Amino acid sequence: MIIPYDKYKYGDMIQMVVTGTAAQLPTPNPVSGVDFPERVVLQTLSTNTHPIFLKNAADVAVDGSTGGHEMPPASNLELAVKDYTTFYAISASGSQRLQITFLGGL
Repeated sequence: MIIPYDKYKYGDMIQMVVTGTAAQLPTPNPVSGVDFPERVVLQTLSTNTHPIFLKNAADVAVDGSTGGHEMPPASNLELAVKDYTTFYAISASGSQRLQITFLGGL
């Protein structure tokens, strides 16, 4: 069953700049009420010029050669895991943006 976004009590949105160095996904703002997100949605901006690679390990490569998921500009992905902090993002260009939405409190 898919739960609509508006059914969650709490939400937090963070935008991170993804560079050529692997970076761990950030945690939600503590005052947002989303201490342990039940749903994490990732979206690459349409203004991005290069894909972002996402992997649940710090060895993610800018060309995807070590595996992971490629997110081209204007794409989205929902993580079906509770521990999103094991995920890292990287891009060949140093100014790609990834929007992260944390939802919780059903």
